Amino acid sequence: MRPLAPLLLLLGACAPEDDTAVDPWSAWFVDDETVLEGSHANVVQEFLFLAADDNDRVEGFDLDGVDDTVATASCGLGDSLDPWGATGIDNQFGQMWGLIEGLVGEQVQQLLQGSINEGRFLFLVELAGVDDLSNDDDVSILLSRGQGEPWIGGQGLIAPDQTYRIDPSIDTSRVDGVAIVDGVLAAGPVDFTLPIDILEVSFPMHVRDGQIRLEIAPDGTFSGMLGGYVDVDFAINELLQSDAAEEAAAVEPFFRNNADAFGDGGECTFMSAAFGFEGTTAFVVHPAPTDPDDPDAAKGD
Repeated sequence: MRPLAPLLLLLGACAPEDDTAVDPWSAWFVDDETVLEGSHANVVQEFLFLAADDNDRVEGFDLDGVDDTVATASCGLGDSLDPWGATGIDNQFGQMWGLIEGLVGEQVQQLLQGSINEGRFLFLVELAGVDDLSNDDDVSILLSRGQGEPWIGGQGLIAPDQTYRIDPSIDTSRVDGVAIVDGVLAAGPVDFTLPIDILEVSFPMHVRDGQIRLEIAPDGTFSGMLGGYVDVDFAINELLQSDAAEEAAAVEPFFRNNADAFGDGGECTFMSAAFGFEGTTAFVVHPAPTDPDDPDAAKGD
């Protein structure tokens, strides 16, 4: 029996009645697909910008393991404190966002939420090899882009327990050997990709040296924060070539002046960032692992 069989039974029980459809779920599953063992996944239903508060404190991660002051920082921009007093926080995007949030913040947040609800920004956070969602010393975490048009619930957010395929155009990121302690998981460093798709702006935003922190609720939903370094040059150039070029030109100085990490060329072209998110439970379908003895086998993760 294929690994998807238990899931198929569950979906079959929840399938909408349709006298004209012999098998309403038949289009979803093929022989070269599978569900990871011990999988527990969420799809991000809210993605939140984290701005500095009135005391210039901002949530985020210590991405580089160094507590820089302005005097010692390589790009002339020191680290921050978070609201609970932790030092060395690298989230220059959050500091910059506080400067322009009043101008574009509400609009951008609404556009982003629309992109999520329409299935253009489907970000999947999956745990595999899970025995216990409260305490487990060896799980894997996978970050992927999903495919599909989600159903929206009564709260105006993605409804729970829907099934998504992996988008093969964006690599899945994975960290193994991660621990869940009292319902909290922290993992990194990990490089991952955010599928930016707002109005006519669509491009993959690669994040390097990233970190992720999850809090797992009793109902299996995730809330948390992810962050890392984003390429300012790449993002601005993409935006300047889009229908949002006028808006991009207006905020370009804020982004370039807040880059706080070196790029490959030795200049300060990367910016530290952190974002909050809320998830809801989901099922994730993967390509079946490649069989080395079968050249026609499906490509695995």
